Amino acid sequence: MADEENQQEQTEPGDLTPGPDGTAAMPRTVDGGMRLQFSFDMPVLPKLDTIKEWSHQALINAGLIAAVGLVAAVWIYGRFFGSDVASIAPAAGEHAAEAASPVMANIASDYNPTVDTPAVAAGAFVHPAAEVAGNITIGSDTYIGANVIVDSWAGQPMNIGSEVNIQAGTVISAQPTFVRGRIVESAFAPEHDGKFAVYIGDAVSVATGAQIRGPVAIEEGAYVGTGAVIAEATIGAGSVIEPGALVVGVAVPAGRYVAAGSHVLSQAEADSLPEIDAAYAMANTGKETVAFFKALVGASGGGTAHDSATSAPAATGEKSGGDAIAGGASSSAHE
Repeated sequence: MADEENQQEQTEPGDLTPGPDGTAAMPRTVDGGMRLQFSFDMPVLPKLDTIKEWSHQALINAGLIAAVGLVAAVWIYGRFFGSDVASIAPAAGEHAAEAASPVMANIASDYNPTVDTPAVAAGAFVHPAAEVAGNITIGSDTYIGANVIVDSWAGQPMNIGSEVNIQAGTVISAQPTFVRGRIVESAFAPEHDGKFAVYIGDAVSVATGAQIRGPVAIEEGAYVGTGAVIAEATIGAGSVIEPGALVVGVAVPAGRYVAAGSHVLSQAEADSLPEIDAAYAMANTGKETVAFFKALVGASGGGTAHDSATSAPAATGEKSGGDAIAGGASSSAHE
């Protein structure tokens, strides 16, 4: 009797007892003292010599089984254990977005050997999704919208005045003003207290998706419509370039308008453009647009992109010398 009790203590509860031919036994005792024994085959990985003897179809089947097992393991891990990892990833992305600045220095090259950081006046709004790079001056109460690119990598300097609005998706660039040690005079717009590859005066509106390629000067109070293209041209004060118009190589006189979708490619065409009067449908569009965006920028209350990262996009700028300046506001403007 003692031997049986000792044997029972050695094999319970649920101990495996190796058996012949790769089997195993699991003895169990149930109520009443009855002992049961379960026998089953132990799983054994095939030996290399055995695998070499498998047929082509057997190898394919084994590979499919392994692939299904791997997919199942990945799914189980993602379903039951991957949520913690996924919850961490957005936080890291948020910190990276906060660290990025839309206002940056240019890279020195043969076309622009001097490294400059844009000078953005206090209170100006530069959307976090914009890109403003190089020797650029931006005035107060100015709005730079989402996905706007103001690029002075080659053509520089550039000036954007006060109370200007550059709306989403607009691209402003210029021909090189310096090439391998030589200043390219033809790449500058008409002088405005200095030479500029692109000069945009005060209270100018540039609507969504416009393209401006310097040398260009856009004088005070002008309005550039959605998708308009201006290259190597001067737009006079208070003039209106309607949506989709193309203006290249001419000087549009002050107070004129270019009809939507039309092309002005000669100075004769520019001189014959119709004048803006009280009956003109877009006579007040520029002033109304400037007032709207000035109010939007003013509502920001200043601050930095980090200050309002959880509530609204913010303007972020940096003057040459590293003084951080900014103004934040919602970007839900009607562009």
